[in-house]
Amino acid sequence: MKQLRESVRSGPFQPAPLPQLQLTGTTTAPSAFTAPPSGWHAYRITNGAHTVTGLIVGVPANDCRNGVLLRHEKTLPAVSASRGHDLARRKTQDEPVALAGASGAWSERLDSLTPPREAVATAGPDERKHLVWPLASSIAESIWETGLPQPWIADGHHRVEVISSGLGTAPLLAVLFPSSSLQMEAVHRGLCLDKHAFAQNLSSLEKTVAVQALAPASLASPPSPQPNEVILCLHDHTYSIRPPQSSTRNGTSPPLRTVDLAELALSHLVGTANHRPNGAVSYFGGDKGAATLVDQIRTGKPAETDLHAGLFLPTGPLTEVEQAALSQELFPAKSTWFLPKPLAGLVSLPLS
Repeated sequence: MKQLRESVRSGPFQPAPLPQLQLTGTTTAPSAFTAPPSGWHAYRITNGAHTVTGLIVGVPANDCRNGVLLRHEKTLPAVSASRGHDLARRKTQDEPVALAGASGAWSERLDSLTPPREAVATAGPDERKHLVWPLASSIAESIWETGLPQPWIADGHHRVEVISSGLGTAPLLAVLFPSSSLQMEAVHRGLCLDKHAFAQNLSSLEKTVAVQALAPASLASPPSPQPNEVILCLHDHTYSIRPPQSSTRNGTSPPLRTVDLAELALSHLVGTANHRPNGAVSYFGGDKGAATLVDQIRTGKPAETDLHAGLFLPTGPLTEVEQAALSQELFPAKSTWFLPKPLAGLVSLPLS
């Protein structure tokens, strides 16, 4: 293990020691143990025939701030504050951040491993099976020698922001997955619109982007927006929203990204990100997010002053997310949803 620790100090991405990592199972005799300094662990998630294997690592707070750990979307101050209060109260990290990096020899080595009998196993609420086990020092060294990729945050931007602000002395608890094994889903927006101002706000939006009225949605199933399109769906009206044909950012940049198109629409319909009424926007992600939002629109009780609506986005390409991380042209907050996610409570690390 000495050789591994020396390599960690010299590499560009330097996972920190996790001397107090706790693994707990849901078997009749839950197990917990302390990992050796710089000990690495494998994290495998299985859903039917699909298997994803990642590496549990600790990311020093400095790496969360100095560009080693890349972000791809902005954060919401209220959400970061809530996360910070919750972590400070519980004094432990028990929901690992999901990181992604380019696949390579490191991920092939992880995929080839057979879990030992003592691996901690449990099933998540989505019926995915989660397995965690410590890696022998020889295996950890062989993975390190293949080289780890520069990681970017797939899920957990607000937790990274809290840890990097100096909450506690422990490193950030994370799982590094190969990006090619992750599934990305769109995050849709549930809206509470001002009924009396809607026509005027929609007219203002039409001066900025291309808005086309569509046949009213049946609300029997979620709409299916095309690339470079978002769909605004109300009880009795549906609108296609697209960027103008000549739309570019700053006159020379590529066409408006779909996530930015959605944020532009929201700025006209409910106000800019920093000036929105509480409860004006809610977020629906995951493989059931669109169906849940449709159900909310369909069953929402009409009010004298409010309209229930949904803004539906297409699932964008993973390459667009990776480009946002590398260029630091960040997506708006709550723009992406990645699956599978590490299970909360299976792995924990004290903050100090």
